[in-house]
Amino acid sequence: MSGEEGERIVIVGGGPAGQAAASSYREAGGAGTVTILAREDDAPYERPPLTKDFLRGESGREALPLVDSGWYAEHAIDLKTGVEVAELDLGATEVRTAAGKAFGFDRVLLATGAEPVVPSIPGADRDFVQTVRRIGDSERLAGLRAGDSALVVGSGFIGCEAAASLAMRRVEVTLASLEKAPQAKRLGEEVAARIAGWLEELNVEILAEVELKSIGGAGDAAIDRVCCLYGSG
Repeated sequence: MSGEEGERIVIVGGGPAGQAAASSYREAGGAGTVTILAREDDAPYERPPLTKDFLRGESGREALPLVDSGWYAEHAIDLKTGVEVAELDLGATEVRTAAGKAFGFDRVLLATGAEPVVPSIPGADRDFVQTVRRIGDSERLAGLRAGDSALVVGSGFIGCEAAASLAMRRVEVTLASLEKAPQAKRLGEEVAARIAGWLEELNVEILAEVELKSIGGAGDAAIDRVCCLYGSG
């Protein structure tokens, strides 16, 4: 949708959706000011590689950005990174940050994406329990060495990708799933069996139809890392 000159557009969220919205606005002839408020310190980047080639060490940070660094200036888009939005005031038409700065808007787009779900169980707040949502999360997971052990909780696309990538790094991986087989509810039993076969070929141990009740100490569980990937987005 085109916009008038002087119109103020604020996009909350520095992921692919926010970058795509800003790009589409300009492509449609939008002439207003566009500000992207990104919580992360990095410019919008591709997230799928975080559990694929980036996690396996086959690509680096330089391959992740959605566009080159000069794209934002070329399209007159004000990208502000490292900004945490704390409040949306519709009456005052302002977005306010945790640091107390306000950004006025005529239109605001919330493009914050989703977060992986960490189950509310004892031990879920331990240091060795994590999700994979950001670059730093993937880099932390990549810190595991051959022979280390990891429990991946959740057999969605991202969980299966993370389990496979870690196994390819020679980490001892166990995949815990609520399903009878990975992706069975979404893709059917035949495809689920094929996915399970691929994972098992990589020496991933699959625990089917299990629910995590608690997470003990690293020594108690003999697990170096627990990665919760329920409902990630």
